[in-house]
Amino acid sequence: MPKSPSGIMLRGLSIERGSTVPMYKQLEAGLRRLILNGTLQAAQKLPSTPELASYLGVSRITVKSVYEQLVAEGYA
Repeated sequence: MPKSPSGIMLRGLSIERGSTVPMYKQLEAGLRRLILNGTLQAAQKLPSTPELASYLGVSRITVKSVYEQLVAEGYA
């Protein structure tokens, strides 16, 4: 199972580059799914934006935007 540099299990979190769904939407849906199914629990910290961006090969701004959206929706 892949782990981020901070050690949080990110099983099932990936970005499909050829998808018609934008990368930020894929990331948002993936993180939301991990939160809702209990893989990411309330007491766990999310990886830093540079860590997750590097892990997934996306822009730090993409990760930051997704984190901000999840906070706005009450998921993080």
